[in-house]
Amino acid sequence: MANRSETATALARLTDFVTPQAIHVISSLGIPQVLADGPLPAEEIAQRVGANADALNRLLRFLTTKEVFSSDAPGVYGLTDMSILLSQEPLATLLSSNMTYKVFAELRHTILTGQPAFQQVYQGEYFEELANNDKERRRFEASMAYRSAALFRGVEQLVDTEQATTVADIGAGGGQLLARLLRARDGLQGLWFDLEEPLTAAQAHLQQAGVADRCTFAVGSFFETLPNGADLYTFASVLHDWPDHVVGDILRRCREVIPPAGRLVILEQLLDGAPTTVYGQDVNVMVMLGGRERSVEDFRKICLSSGFEVSRVRLNRTGVSALEAVPA
Repeated sequence: MANRSETATALARLTDFVTPQAIHVISSLGIPQVLADGPLPAEEIAQRVGANADALNRLLRFLTTKEVFSSDAPGVYGLTDMSILLSQEPLATLLSSNMTYKVFAELRHTILTGQPAFQQVYQGEYFEELANNDKERRRFEASMAYRSAALFRGVEQLVDTEQATTVADIGAGGGQLLARLLRARDGLQGLWFDLEEPLTAAQAHLQQAGVADRCTFAVGSFFETLPNGADLYTFASVLHDWPDHVVGDILRRCREVIPPAGRLVILEQLLDGAPTTVYGQDVNVMVMLGGRERSVEDFRKICLSSGFEVSRVRLNRTGVSALEAVPA
């Protein structure tokens, strides 16, 4: 058992209000990018980003104690490995967002009511706000592209496409999953389905991947209806955004269009054996969207209530896992 001093030090790290906000501020001001060519005095950094020189100097001095910046002379600051990472995408974009910080300030509201704090802060739904906020939408798309690259690594081995002729990716976003699946099997056709906002980026990504000629694009909302014409339907890192009853409604719409011999594949990080980072993601979707991360058993119950039966589970401890279901 740790001694009292060690415990106090560990607790201080967990209750530090300054560091997260400090990193957010220097990211939003673009300071890591300003220092890309070498160390600069605080006065010059402040002039370039439109900040108060004295206040900025004190903030940067504090961040040297966290190894975010280096300082070889008083008032002169340079990059470290950490701030180099902060200067690169997608972190540079993600950490400059005010939205998440504002919402998490109302975490107490979610814990007391079970309702997403986002609605309390913005008086509306998260995706509605994104549709009306170009800057935050770009941040979201950057986040999804980064997250998809990590979570979908090796996904071709998780999704069995051998018996499929057309795979429809629902909530397909930037097209990262479709690109991987179509590249992995010649002749497989793809159907991209999502709202209009990510369409242009998805078309460009699939074109770059060399598979756009095998893709059909359909704009729509899975809250209304789903496209028919596929024998394999995928939902990748989509259903965790929504509470159980909404997920059930979405899957029932899928059941209406899927052929009798069709298959449904749900790709999500599961509570069963996923990295412990999934618990932080669970809190994030709870606060922002009212969603949740789920276990195999959670999905099994929702699938049964929606006309599907889980037929196979492929657990993956480093990214998304795959639950395959067939019409019940």
